This record gives sequence, C-alpha cells and structure tokens, in this order.
Amino acid sequence: MKETKVPDFIAIDDDAVNNLISIEFLQMTIADANIKTFTNPKKALAYIVDHYAQPDSANVIIFLDINMPVLSGWEVLDELEHVSPEILRKTTIYMLSSSIDEQDKLMAEKHPLISGYIPKYLSQEKILAVMHAMA
Repeated sequence: MKETKVPDFIAIDDDAVNNLISIEFLQMTIADANIKTFTNPKKALAYIVDHYAQPDSANVIIFLDINMPVLSGWEVLDELEHVSPEILRKTTIYMLSSSIDEQDKLMAEKHPLISGYIPKYLSQEKILAVMHAMA
C-alpha cells in the first residue's frame, strides 16, 4: 500500500476566531497536520511563494475566506495565478466563507484554482470530505 504524506494546511481569514476553529478541527481530524494561519492575506501569499517553491515542500490545502479587508479572496486568487506552476501543482484551494451571496458560490465553482466552496465553519466531516476528494 502506497503511503501518502499528509498535506500542509493554510487558513487565510481575517477572522482570528475562525482560524482558531480551523486549527482545532484540523488537529482533531489529522493529528500530525502542519497548520499555518494568516489574518493578513499578503503575508500568506509571501509565505506560500517562499515556502512552496522549494522542491521538497509538501502539498498544501488552503482554506481561503472571500471577504477580507486587505485583499479579498478573489484578489488572493488573482495573485496566485501568477505564481510558478510548481507551486500551483502542490496547491489545492477551497473557499471557506460565510458569504450568503449565491454569486460567490457560483464564481468559486467556476474558478480554475478553486476545488470547492465550503460554508464556514470547518468540521471534521468537511475536512474528511476534502481529504477523500484528494485521494
């Protein structure tokens, strides 16, 4: 049986409480998960570009909020479209949002970098579904 390495996880959300909830559920679901959270999307982008450009870096699942003051989730995606293909190959992005705007959900479904839309908050079931989708 092939052993698969657990991906890293990054939560990008200006709401620190949501980030704490994400950490809790990720740790409960995947004990050895490497988790980073960012309330500033620009710092998250810098970290992603720096860290995941390394050839030996792990795959990463990003949970990205839509409505943030510094950069919106859509603006983060615009920036990610310009990173190296090596980074994008390692990256799986889910919108994690409390937005009730149906247009946000439709845009997320159509965006080439988005693997899915997850209503806030993370739960063990939602994390397991993400992991199952990657298997």
